[in-house]
Amino acid sequence: MALEFYKRRFRKPGKKMQYFLAFTALLLAILAVTTWMYVRHRLSLIGSEDGEDDLSSTVSAEQYTAEDKAGLLVVFTGDEQMRFVLITTDPANAAVTVTAIPDDTATGNDTTLSALYQKHGGARAVSAVATLSKQPVKHYLSISADNAEKWFNRLENGLTVTLSSPLSYPAADGSPTTLSAGEHTLNAVQITALLSYAETPEQACAELLAAMLQQYLRTGRNLTSDFSFLANATQTNLRIGDFTAYRDALSYLATKNDEGVCTVTASVI
Repeated sequence: MALEFYKRRFRKPGKKMQYFLAFTALLLAILAVTTWMYVRHRLSLIGSEDGEDDLSSTVSAEQYTAEDKAGLLVVFTGDEQMRFVLITTDPANAAVTVTAIPDDTATGNDTTLSALYQKHGGARAVSAVATLSKQPVKHYLSISADNAEKWFNRLENGLTVTLSSPLSYPAADGSPTTLSAGEHTLNAVQITALLSYAETPEQACAELLAAMLQQYLRTGRNLTSDFSFLANATQTNLRIGDFTAYRDALSYLATKNDEGVCTVTASVI
């Protein structure tokens, strides 16, 4: 009797039940596909290459405080060199600070910043830079020279920068090239060469990135598209939620920059 009861309890469903289960599974599949298509459609509208981020309502109403100050460690990597730049956004004071950090900066335990990054990765480098700078630094973004060149190409029309002192770097043919102090308009190849091979790399990194941000922080840029590019071209611990906070802060700073009240400064630690 026990064996007979076992067989009845777990017998194969009848045809009607099979049809019902198949129909239910089909409805669930249609619902899942419809939901997925709707989400993709909304994301395509948000991240359209030709569109703009419409943040006017949130930006104008946003009230920032000192707690909204945030730092992003940018790491440029090449065959023989590594550059570290801390970008600190301070929307409460409508300010951005670009601080270049020498790669041989001591971080404790008899190691340098570049050695720490190579051995332990970006998260440890972020922690060390936060301690060194006494700034709130949580995220990093590491980009190669090739992808940095592609990024600067996105600015279009070149990058206008005012150098505080001359900068020298080797040209493509290996001959020395010197840019005098003053204003220059540089293309992506020149910018990448300066970041990689300038005799005074910290000055080059700080002044070039400060100029980039000054030129970049304008209303109308598609920040979602920019983030998508950087997410695919870099190594980073930034996530979608982090990006939303940065996007809102950058959009706010862009409006202040358009008004001429946002300051972008360059320095070397």
